[in-house]
Amino acid sequence: MEFPNPEIIGQSDHGGLGMSVGKYMEKIASLVLCGLSLAVIVIAKNMPVHGKWETGPGMFPMVIGVSLLAFSLALFIKKPAGKSEEGKHEEGVEDDQVGPSARNLFFFLGATIIYIALLSVIGFLASTMLYIVGAILLLGGNSKWYVIALTGIVASLFIKYGFLYIFGVRLP
Repeated sequence: MEFPNPEIIGQSDHGGLGMSVGKYMEKIASLVLCGLSLAVIVIAKNMPVHGKWETGPGMFPMVIGVSLLAFSLALFIKKPAGKSEEGKHEEGVEDDQVGPSARNLFFFLGATIIYIALLSVIGFLASTMLYIVGAILLLGGNSKWYVIALTGIVASLFIKYGFLYIFGVRLP
């Protein structure tokens, strides 16, 4: 799959600026993350908690959901960073670019949706191992395949048994 050159995104055929997706990418990403965080919060609310402040299956998803909501709202309200003179066109209009970070965001979002779907089908250990290996590969991991696979296996086992024996939370 070939991605467009980020230097020409936003330019129309007649040399002017066309409709650019880049300047709205952070807003779109923050809204998607807000929706995801609200879904996590709703699901966590329906999980049992063994007391007011005790750890339970619903506590950690709630912390993650609230944290994700706070960060996504911060992303939504933050002002875009200023561009240097090279990032401007002759007319003085800023050039908006959709780069690799936006693609990585959508790849990770897709990978996370697949991970969640696989949890109930193949279980926590196998799906988490695949997710970690996929994340390493998406981030450009260039180690040998057995190092990446071993990292996925060890991290999955560490997470599962760490939650079980340290936090007392059974993962699926």
